[in-house]
Amino acid sequence: MSKRWKGSSGSTRATGWSTPGAPGGAGRAFLLNGSAGGLTTASAVAFVQGSGGVPGAAETGDRFGSAVVLADLNGDGTADPAFGAEGENSGDGTVMTVTGGAGASYGPTALAAGTGRSIGAALAR
Repeated sequence: MSKRWKGSSGSTRATGWSTPGAPGGAGRAFLLNGSAGGLTTASAVAFVQGSGGVPGAAETGDRFGSAVVLADLNGDGTADPAFGAEGENSGDGTVMTVTGGAGASYGPTALAAGTGRSIGAALAR
């Protein structure tokens, strides 16, 4: 099942689709750039764990992209993506961010949550 998400930050507008069911439940998310005039596939970006600054490794059942939010996370005026991976580490879940090309991961310990909570199933802006 794919989920559509959209957001904006400063002059950047973006929309995308997350596909946590592919491949093997590892998941991925896509960012399409756009403006008030519409979307473009030019410079589209696919996000997968373990590449493009996204921490970790794509593993069966991670469900990377189970939730996605786009916001200026570091105050530089540019939209940064945050991704949920609710199946990470046998269902503990995690939230991953990519700001300025560098990735970070926040699991149960960093977020003071118990194990098995499926962190990253939902993100709000």
